[in-house]
Amino acid sequence: MKSAIGKILLPLALLMLPLSAGAQMKIYTKSYILQDFKSRTTRIVLDGPQSLISSLREDATSIWTVSPYEFCTPAQYEKLKGDPFSYFLRPVSSKGIISLVLTKGGRDHELLSVPVAGDNCFDSLQYMAAFLSIVQDYAESAISSERVAYAGVPGVRKCRPAGTRLVRDPQEALAAFRAGDETAAVEIFISPDGTANTRPRYRYRVNAGNYKLYSFVKL
Repeated sequence: MKSAIGKILLPLALLMLPLSAGAQMKIYTKSYILQDFKSRTTRIVLDGPQSLISSLREDATSIWTVSPYEFCTPAQYEKLKGDPFSYFLRPVSSKGIISLVLTKGGRDHELLSVPVAGDNCFDSLQYMAAFLSIVQDYAESAISSERVAYAGVPGVRKCRPAGTRLVRDPQEALAAFRAGDETAAVEIFISPDGTANTRPRYRYRVNAGNYKLYSFVKL
């Protein structure tokens, strides 16, 4: 626990170091950068496999409410990525994992990265609504909390309410998710090929109805 807290506090401490005895650097923390998130347009980049593009378009249209949004192509992203009045949510592949990466125009560093699928397994895309909900929960919470801003996905975890059953069977979990069953928490596993044998591998536990995140771990 102490090590995890240290990883969050160290970047904040470095940002606050004085430039000289008579000057202080401007503090552009993640929370500071996100202050205008709700009033700016989030441009969702439709890139990657067709199944990813389709799920992004369908689920964002259904559940994205935290800010104005537009879809854009990779070519449009390249033209617009320097716009400081836009945010971007785009699929990025690294080490066999496709993640949704949130950035602000004109800035190189990422604000959030949410694993959504393996390069060779797209089964988890059926849970895209939950992944997009995590992005929204993060943005809303990180505006007022540096702890959440630097914790990333784990920062929006909630306690699983008493009486919420955990569904581990993949078919039963998907059925509960599609039914919007708020009494169920489902497990979602993501790895490069969808098996337990490849790394990196991630496990989510989310509410099947309201998409609240209960657990996120890298296995």
